Amino acid sequence: MRSNTCIAALAAVLGGFFLSACGGGGGGGGSGSPGLSDAELERLRSDPRIVRLAGIAGRVDTVVFPSLHLAYSLSGGGATLEDSVVEHFTCGGTRCVGDEGTTITERELIDPDTGVSLTGATLGTRGGFDTVTATSESDLSIPNVNITAFPSVFTYGLWGQHGWAAVEIGDGPMAGRIRGVPVSGNIRWAGAHALGDATRTTPTGTGSATWTGIAEAASTDTFRRHQGTATVTIADLSRPRVGVEIRIAGSSIGSSAWSDMALANGRFGSGTAGADRVQGDFYGPDHGETYGTFDTDAYVGAFGAKRDP
Repeated sequence: MRSNTCIAALAAVLGGFFLSACGGGGGGGGSGSPGLSDAELERLRSDPRIVRLAGIAGRVDTVVFPSLHLAYSLSGGGATLEDSVVEHFTCGGTRCVGDEGTTITERELIDPDTGVSLTGATLGTRGGFDTVTATSESDLSIPNVNITAFPSVFTYGLWGQHGWAAVEIGDGPMAGRIRGVPVSGNIRWAGAHALGDATRTTPTGTGSATWTGIAEAASTDTFRRHQGTATVTIADLSRPRVGVEIRIAGSSIGSSAWSDMALANGRFGSGTAGADRVQGDFYGPDHGETYGTFDTDAYVGAFGAKRDP
């Protein structure tokens, strides 16, 4: 199980800020809390749910990573810098490219050997899916920047037989040095992703079909976690159009365009990132599962749903 999936994008965004604002420096890397013990990690890895998740990771051919939302307030050298940044990503296959040139692939999302230390993980179930709440520390490496303190990352993930979806949130103090000048403050970010081995085909047949499941979201204002539900429908399988409803705190968060989306090779999507974007794919035999992400003006998140009998 890989946690801290926003780190590669975060490092690129932060690196661009630091280097442009401060003209470069020396050193990289951070410090964090000790990770789980070898015995704890072995118990986690041998859990049947994690074994199944590892199998999904080994078959990944599709990645969706909509955006990274970042807010910071940092002081150093007699100046304070505050800003909110959103980098949007366009994905094809297992590669996503941000509008600032940041690249994310399945390796950054699932490779355990990327400087991440898992400090806690609680497994569970909700809405027919296995779930995990994981806490991790990262040795975040930014060229020419020496980071000495960095917030923990909280990952809220869900998976079934053929896909995985998660939201990640970080919020806390950050400290380091740029060209020997101490810099400190607070940083917050949130991102979401979905991945798996997609069918790349469209559900067909007669009658209708419904997929029900769950969602994980982060507020783009408070950077706090919210749980929700997901419902995906095709009213007429002979002329398939997809409707997606995401409900957070009992309220639907989507736009009217989410109710009637075209399908292309098993993928559906609508809207503009940061405003009303939703995107997903179908997975598994008989298109039994669907996973995707959403990015509105209020939430960034991910969902999974299973086909009703």
